[in-house]
Amino acid sequence: MHKLSVILCFLLFFISIDVVYPQIKSPTFIPSKNDTLRGGSFQERTCYDVFYYDLKVKFDLKNKMLSGSNTIFFRTTLATNCIQLDLFANMVIDSIVYGAVRLNTSRVLGTFYVYLPKLLEANRTETITVYYHDSPTVAAKPPWDGGIIWQKDPNHKPWVGMACEGLGASSWWPCKDMLSDKPDSMQCMYEVPKSLACIGNGTFVGKQKLSRGYQKYTWKISYPISAYNVTFNIGNYRQFQYQHRYKEDSLAMDFYVLPHQLTKAKKHFLQADTILQVFEQLFSKYPFQKDGYALVSSPYLGMEHQSAIAYGNEFKKGYLNTDFIILHETAHEWWGNHVAVDDMAEMWISEAFATYSEWLYYEYVYGKKYAMPYALHQRKMIENKMPMLGNREVNFPSLENIDIYYKGAWMLHTLRSWANNDSLWFGTLRAIQDTFGLHTINTPLLLDFVQRKLSVPLKVVANYYLTKTAIPIFEYEALPLSSEECLFRYRWVVDDCNEFNMPVRLLIGGKEKLLPATTAWQSNVLTNEESKNIQFPSTDYLVAFKRSDE
Repeated sequence: MHKLSVILCFLLFFISIDVVYPQIKSPTFIPSKNDTLRGGSFQERTCYDVFYYDLKVKFDLKNKMLSGSNTIFFRTTLATNCIQLDLFANMVIDSIVYGAVRLNTSRVLGTFYVYLPKLLEANRTETITVYYHDSPTVAAKPPWDGGIIWQKDPNHKPWVGMACEGLGASSWWPCKDMLSDKPDSMQCMYEVPKSLACIGNGTFVGKQKLSRGYQKYTWKISYPISAYNVTFNIGNYRQFQYQHRYKEDSLAMDFYVLPHQLTKAKKHFLQADTILQVFEQLFSKYPFQKDGYALVSSPYLGMEHQSAIAYGNEFKKGYLNTDFIILHETAHEWWGNHVAVDDMAEMWISEAFATYSEWLYYEYVYGKKYAMPYALHQRKMIENKMPMLGNREVNFPSLENIDIYYKGAWMLHTLRSWANNDSLWFGTLRAIQDTFGLHTINTPLLLDFVQRKLSVPLKVVANYYLTKTAIPIFEYEALPLSSEECLFRYRWVVDDCNEFNMPVRLLIGGKEKLLPATTAWQSNVLTNEESKNIQFPSTDYLVAFKRSDE
């Protein structure tokens, strides 16, 4: 598990961070014991940090099963003789080995406890290997309802993929399925029938012919990776490659498609180069340079698997001829993969920033004139049914809430409008990447960092958007004072948040005025003519405007 850099630790030493996590009442989610075990920070989990996985998996496509092992390299943080790992209850643990010793274990639903033969002192480096087999959970509606996808391509050859964000990596391999503990690197070896290829994350090390008609594909991941991002893609793939250049650096862009897709893909996937160029200008250099960038044709819509993005959008052209899946999932390489969340409750960070990145792409390439219609279309999809921020430590199903995408993006846009300094705003986005890249982050840490960078007291307002369902209402009225003047009164109407205080820029009589609005009534004297000529910036803020004197 990567620790925050010395620079970040120095920063946090001088910053007082509000680490209070609001507890959200979900109308539908009641955590099960399994959710608590998967999400909780128990001593059996916090007593060690994983720094490397060596995963080996063999696929039995005929029987839709897999078998294999995972060697877990970890460092103890506390003295312990027991550690907690995760593997779904429908998967069988064959044995667990520590050196030459076979270890005892006990199961509790999707979690298992490994009992070591002796007490391990803190700061020891140790290794155990878990052997396992069986049939993973089948995805009902991938990628939203995760699991394995057993499909056939148009030529009736096997086409298999895995999408387990939300469901959990432990649905198909034994690991510490905890977002706050990312291995520094890992190796994946996949055995598949020799007529097929298996594409994984990272750098392709090589393939080896095995007995009984199998061959082994080895992939090396050189960077920290969230467990749900580890993936495989099995199929009759054809590969082609482009070179992407950023300043003096060259990046391999690999594309894996089925034979009938090859001609179309060579043209369609060219846009990935432009998307990478834009995001590098906006955020930072592509964060996984050693591992490269790949799009892999998948039997489901798509998923942001680190350095091996699953693509299944059938080469559709979206807004301004840009493929939505390529755009959104590539944004996740920065937001979600490079800067990753430490708990499922925080998934709004990944999805809001990735969705907002779509707007920024259109703004950068085509200008705000073309970006805003796209943003306004997404605004129509906001539901305001559930808070965007979930409950921590309970494997909260945040991905079921569509508002973490569109409402989250509009919240970020609102904060940008409040800051009213694009140079500072985009500098802050880059600073987030520079400071938290390859690490995990949460809401209090992020908001405190952004507030300091923008010098805007935004935490109360941002937390309102994240923890409440209703959007703020700017209520106003014009009360007559004389034949020439009126009293313009205004306030914020919000749910249970008296500290809400976001200024709003209005055009009054053709002139821009900044109104320091709070939940208490405030007022200005306007001419009657001015009161008839007020323009509200509906494209700058995620708020509603309500006139109360009519």
